[in-house]
Amino acid sequence: MPHIPGSLVGASLDGVTGAFHAVPLQLYDRGRGHGIEEEHLFLGYRILPDPGVQPRLCGRLFLEPDLRLDEYEFSARFDWIDIAVTTPGEHQALNVQRWLAAESKTIPGFSTCYVSGPDRKRKRYQGRAFCIRLHDPDPRHLPKILLHLCRKYTCVTRSPDEIRVHALEIAVDVYPKRRADYDPAARTLRRLRMVEAGQSQLASRLD
Repeated sequence: MPHIPGSLVGASLDGVTGAFHAVPLQLYDRGRGHGIEEEHLFLGYRILPDPGVQPRLCGRLFLEPDLRLDEYEFSARFDWIDIAVTTPGEHQALNVQRWLAAESKTIPGFSTCYVSGPDRKRKRYQGRAFCIRLHDPDPRHLPKILLHLCRKYTCVTRSPDEIRVHALEIAVDVYPKRRADYDPAARTLRRLRMVEAGQSQLASRLD
């Protein structure tokens, strides 16, 4: 969230609340704004009272970005997923990883993988408990690979449905919608404004 000078915090909101404040876009690569006039390279904020009900929030200001979400398309995907498996016999983590990598060449269930022990260390690890990180998992094919894994190493969990998920990371991609009335510069500006709001790395002053 953009910085609000301390002189405004706790001060009278008369003349401030409801105002519109333009914050310049922080373009680390000025070429990204090519074709867009300098005066349009900003993200607007509406200045509102903080919606919090706690007494300590009284008098604070809340900045709402001037973005219309219906002008964007959203898509979510898994970046990676961590699963845990246990085998009755001991195996080397590197061998399990090599087997999974070879299996993925015929069944595209993920892009790359990393196999380690429970402490996340792979170097020379040999044991029965494994943590497996799968990058870019594909829900359409991943169950089949996991089924092969369970059979190959006679895992304690005999079905992919029983495998425990330890952690996962989901990426959400946001793109301006393609519309006939949006020229390339307009779409680029909307994209830059959404990036700015997401990063929340703004240098702002209220004069």
